[in-house]
Amino acid sequence: MALVDAAADTPYQKCIKKLQSIVDSEAVHCISFMGDITSFGKEEGFQTCLASFDEGLLQGRRLSKLKEVTYVIPGNHDLIRNASLDLDLDSKFFPFRSCLEAKGFITGHFTDSHATDVGEAGGRVRVIALNSCYGCGEKMHLPQSVAEAVVDKIAEFKGTSDEKLYASLLDIDTPLIHEQHLSSAVDLAHGAQGLSVLLAHHNLLPQVTPRIAAYSELLNAGLVRDKLLSLEKPVIYLHGHLHQEGLEVISRDRGTESRLVIVSAPLFRDGFNMIAIGHSQAGIPIGARVIEYRLTEGHAWHKSARSVCLWSASKRRDLISDTANDILASIKDGDLVSPIQISAHLGIDLKDPEVRIRIFAAIHELDLSELIDLDYVEQRPERSRIRRT
Repeated sequence: MALVDAAADTPYQKCIKKLQSIVDSEAVHCISFMGDITSFGKEEGFQTCLASFDEGLLQGRRLSKLKEVTYVIPGNHDLIRNASLDLDLDSKFFPFRSCLEAKGFITGHFTDSHATDVGEAGGRVRVIALNSCYGCGEKMHLPQSVAEAVVDKIAEFKGTSDEKLYASLLDIDTPLIHEQHLSSAVDLAHGAQGLSVLLAHHNLLPQVTPRIAAYSELLNAGLVRDKLLSLEKPVIYLHGHLHQEGLEVISRDRGTESRLVIVSAPLFRDGFNMIAIGHSQAGIPIGARVIEYRLTEGHAWHKSARSVCLWSASKRRDLISDTANDILASIKDGDLVSPIQISAHLGIDLKDPEVRIRIFAAIHELDLSELIDLDYVEQRPERSRIRRT
């Protein structure tokens, strides 16, 4: 019996089934699990969890090819650790990576950045995965005096359970993204035709709930933020680690019109996020909707959505077509508008097929108006005021 059927009552399996239904019914282009697949980096934990992904979500489904664009991001709980803190990048992630390879999942992001282009013409997205746990489980990034004290302290755990040793090692992690991997990721984002979405385990901003530990945040988060903002094009950064939801937007006061959008994934037993990207007729990524699926205490599903523009206010008016801007100007009074009324106001003939295509494409852009946040019109039209009849 497949794992997804063996324990269908658990929150975890309910989330698998819900995600499964979305994969089967909607245009899903990429799936990412944001790390901490296990608690203590044990191989049997990886095998059990990946089997449930594989059997319950991807195998035999209508969109089984999604495995080719499914990322399982390494987290700080997913590496093996030893008391000497001297494992290299390949060694400490070997059990996790080998389990992924055995199941046919992507593994290139463990030792460098890895990119996959998804989407369709006029709406391409480049997904770039990174390993933010490069410095976890090792002492090379610790000051020498700290490293020596830590190794001495760990010796006190000799003879105790592996879990206690593992927990003690977590507190001295030095998470960071390798500079070479970051440079490669920035080059990939710079060369992308459309929007870039980066995947990594650790956040780029300090977490809301303080964690009392020596190195609780990504050590080079400031450098990562600077490099991504310097691209002068919008970037979405998805992460785990915090195990709580959150959406943050970063922009510079001057010098760039784009934004860095940071989205935190919840614990999978609590639900998941779906990111929908809106594009203009010209293929420009306008904004994103973060659709939150959350499992309530009564095991019912609650769905909500938050929208965010990917550009600064000075750029927004240029994001949509002249036709869409003309339509906006014609409905400042908030009246219900249909394509026939629009054509009459603009003096155009809807019998012309090319005109019809242009009008309906403009209406689609206005459906995305909440993503653009078009505050330059006197009264922003609600989506419900645009009728397709």
